Amino acid sequence: MVSAERLFEYGRLESEAELTIPDKVIDNLWPSKEALEFHSLSAKYSPSLPFALKDVSFTIKPGQHVGVV
Repeated sequence: MVSAERLFEYGRLESEAELTIPDKVIDNLWPSKEALEFHSLSAKYSPSLPFALKDVSFTIKPGQHVGVV
């Protein structure tokens, strides 16, 4: 039942920002030749919270899709 409750909870959340930025054109194939490299990346949801990602390094190859869960 907890899983079902979470689904209903998430369904009521406000939508995130649009994936596009007005007046900006981004090539759907970007990056098509170059990779993105992240070294020692740390991120948190707010300044008062602990790091959600801490000292993470990774490479995103051209055409590769990545999701952080």
